[in-house]
Amino acid sequence: MVEISDLYELDLNMLRKFIIDNNVKKLLLQAPDGLKPLLHELVWFMKKNFPEVKLIISGEPWYGSCMLRSDEIDTMGVDAVVHVGHNRYPWLYKDLPIPVLYMPAYYSGEPSDKLVNEIIQTIYGKNIGLVASIQYIRYLSRLAVHLNRRGYIVHIGEPSNPWMEKGQVLGCEYSAALNIRGKTKTFIVVSGGKFHALGLSLVLRNHLVYGLDPHRERIWNASKYSEKILKIRYYKIYELLKKDIHRIALITSPTLGQYRLKLLNYLESLLDKHRLQYLVFSISTIDRERIASIDNAFSPDAFVITSCPRLPIDDLSDYHKPVITPGELIMVLKKELGEYMFPW
Repeated sequence: MVEISDLYELDLNMLRKFIIDNNVKKLLLQAPDGLKPLLHELVWFMKKNFPEVKLIISGEPWYGSCMLRSDEIDTMGVDAVVHVGHNRYPWLYKDLPIPVLYMPAYYSGEPSDKLVNEIIQTIYGKNIGLVASIQYIRYLSRLAVHLNRRGYIVHIGEPSNPWMEKGQVLGCEYSAALNIRGKTKTFIVVSGGKFHALGLSLVLRNHLVYGLDPHRERIWNASKYSEKILKIRYYKIYELLKKDIHRIALITSPTLGQYRLKLLNYLESLLDKHRLQYLVFSISTIDRERIASIDNAFSPDAFVITSCPRLPIDDLSDYHKPVITPGELIMVLKKELGEYMFPW
């Protein structure tokens, strides 16, 4: 059985330098659930090399570095944080008051000949754009070599934000693809699951987007899948267009990367302009139970998630009342079913 530590590369020298440079005494370790087994390696390293440092392991899910918040570090009294699996989120509202080491975990797998052949049989044209989530950035380069050898012209875009790596995309940030969209009509998004590929296919409606899962060695048509998702999203918008709206719940988050004050203020001004009532709610973990509790207490006509634009699409699309993105709210207020607005 392959251990997860065999599949991902961690730079322990980076950790060593961080501990020494910051004279760390009490350290908080964070990792997304899928990568939490990698913390065994960090704990072993710390016990061996820095036994005097007290360790606390966060049990929070950490879907991204956008979820950082100060209450955990304040309560635990730690003086540094190691965040495994992500790099710094581009739009943090503010930094944490203590040092943070963002420690990517890079997938070490190699594209197989079988997978490369499947890609060739699936995609159209010889001109391809490649992007990936942070874990697969190095895999992206290896895949580009295989495709180049087969006669393909491969483009890997630079993101607009300096915190991100070449070719990297987030669920809400796709500039690495947008910056090369004029060079190709076909993109492959390397990432586990459907999350990142679906996001890019919603952004680039006039391009053909494929998702590639390196673990399952499977390539799939994300553009075709997004057509089904768009039907659901447009139905939510249509539901609101055909009824009188009186009250909107604006949902924000206290996490440092998801508190979008300018966006919140903009939506408030639009709702004031249209003379609609609204209430602002702060929720750290937005799920069905939290939405239901607000619904039960205040009964709004719709919920607008201003924190993470993927929550209405991926997690809350089947709620019995419309849970929508800021872009979808703007479409409702304009009273037009025009080009879909994503991510904001």
